[in-house]
Amino acid sequence: MANLGQIFTKQSVADFMVEMFTLADNAKVLDPCIGGGAFVESLLKHTSYQIYGIEIDEALFNALPFIGNSRCCLRKGDFFDEMAEYDGIIMNPPYIRQEEISYLTPYGITKQKIQEVCAMMPISAKANMYMYFILHGMQLLRYGGELIAIFPNAWINTPVGNQFKEQIIRHSQIQEFISVCGNPFEGNPAVDVCIIKLKKGTTGKTHYRILYVDGNNLYTKNSKFSPTNAIGNESLTRLKNIATIRRGITTGANKLFISPQLCDTTHQINIITSPKSIIGYSTQNVRLENMLAIRKSDRLSDEEQSYIHQCETKILNDGKPLSLKNQIEKGKSWFRLNIPTPAPLLFAYIIRKNMKFVYNTHANHVRDNFYMITPDNINVYLLMSLLNNYHVYLQLEQQGKTYGNGLLKIQAYDIADLQIPNPKQFTGTEISLLTALGKQLTETGKECIIDNITTLLESHYKNNSKIEYLALRHNRLGI
Repeated sequence: MANLGQIFTKQSVADFMVEMFTLADNAKVLDPCIGGGAFVESLLKHTSYQIYGIEIDEALFNALPFIGNSRCCLRKGDFFDEMAEYDGIIMNPPYIRQEEISYLTPYGITKQKIQEVCAMMPISAKANMYMYFILHGMQLLRYGGELIAIFPNAWINTPVGNQFKEQIIRHSQIQEFISVCGNPFEGNPAVDVCIIKLKKGTTGKTHYRILYVDGNNLYTKNSKFSPTNAIGNESLTRLKNIATIRRGITTGANKLFISPQLCDTTHQINIITSPKSIIGYSTQNVRLENMLAIRKSDRLSDEEQSYIHQCETKILNDGKPLSLKNQIEKGKSWFRLNIPTPAPLLFAYIIRKNMKFVYNTHANHVRDNFYMITPDNINVYLLMSLLNNYHVYLQLEQQGKTYGNGLLKIQAYDIADLQIPNPKQFTGTEISLLTALGKQLTETGKECIIDNITTLLESHYKNNSKIEYLALRHNRLGI
């Protein structure tokens, strides 16, 4: 059977979400994907609402203990067939990627069907299933109705996510945006999520909070940083406004390009391949490897031609990497790489324990597991300070996507949208101090310097970022 994307909400989190409603006592509230029934149980326990629910999974539906309850009207079926109006909707929608929606045909669900159902709130065909659930839920809300949902954070600052957000704010107010730290689900799924509360037909500011989940214990804290780009602090700018961010070199088959078995080194370059090889905050003593870097205009030696032919044979026989196989079959020069100019600052996009922006001392090339950052018309050591502080680390910890085993994946748009003090706001003394601290951090690697930088920048952020960052990291790492 197809993957139905079912991840069940902890009862304590369901109770927290139900308590976010501010509806009249006799309100009609729908759970469009009942699952294990956590929301229905909480609604029965904590409200006097009329409860409606839909579940497409027959086995789950038949196991529900609420069938026959006088306050419940539950049915087995497809949410996208529902057309009734509700005062409130609460959901943990299915986590199904857009590529897998076609697998739901046995249940009568197709991408064409759900796009037609959501035609009044159109969105790219690349939208994941949870977006369609929320959009259709908004269509079913009466004006003034409330929708509360817990779902993945992956949409934030992506092109399809921006479309999703535009549809939401066109028809409703995001009253609450809650970043979830910890595991809000039964079991241990590696999913980075948020909770939102929408009110249809109204406008106003969004309240940002962080929900910490420690087992079944919950507590919240107000958050200064807006993951949906709503902060209006004029002393801050986004990194993309003062620097260029690019990925390192992409080969499509690192085993063929890195440390190739060739005597001819004419077209080989030094490259940093692993963040683990970097000690401290510079690449001064980094371990380098060789990489075959044949550019468009380069002429191949006999040995290189022989090696390329061997690689082509292997790719075609193995049928992978598919991207290179397709290029070979189309007669393209798959082995010629785009080699970007090295950048002065580096950042590894998969984080385990310590975040750090690193000074690229000898302007080395890097693999695509690094982001390369080039400042626009500001001193590189000043930018080192503006990036290596707990105010920035907190933003990345909040916006990064959990990757399992305590890992955090930072997307390019997370880096680009970092909110940092605008260098134009600094006095000459501040620039000198921050530049000196950035240089000291590069040369000594002493982490106490990060505290000094953080303190200097506190007037721009006005919060104790270090404590909040360490708490979030502690939760992620489970230590």
